[in-house]
Amino acid sequence: MRQRPDGRIAILADSEDPASEDYSPPGEIFEEASGDLISLFSAPRAITEGPLEDRWGVWVSALVPILDPLRGETIALLGMDIDAGQWKRRKRSAAITPLAVTGALLGLWLVVWHRLRRQLAESQRSPRRFGPEACLALCAGLVLTIFFRAAGARC
Repeated sequence: MRQRPDGRIAILADSEDPASEDYSPPGEIFEEASGDLISLFSAPRAITEGPLEDRWGVWVSALVPILDPLRGETIALLGMDIDAGQWKRRKRSAAITPLAVTGALLGLWLVVWHRLRRQLAESQRSPRRFGPEACLALCAGLVLTIFFRAAGARC
């Protein structure tokens, strides 16, 4: 996209198939340009905005300025859109694993805390070789190992 002399934003290129009804030919005015998008021409920076609605749907957009190397001014913007519904699903999916790990560690802590309270309440008849503290350390280590192995496999 670029800003025309009259201040309106024009589309320079579109990744849609030219035969698609959603295709925007070069020079088409982007009437739905947000204030943040327009401001990138006077204050260059990379932004992510949305979800915002336009004539093609609801999107989350990432925008970066393309600068004139001599003057440092924004001459165009490069943008990428993702459907807002898809973005929200990915965001929820990304939150599940950390929540599950936190829940598992909290559950382990509660079990060990309960066992320690019970152990302290009982008489110390015989010393234990493998107490609840060691069990907590072992289980927490296993949970964290599984989490980081799964996270590494996705990267």
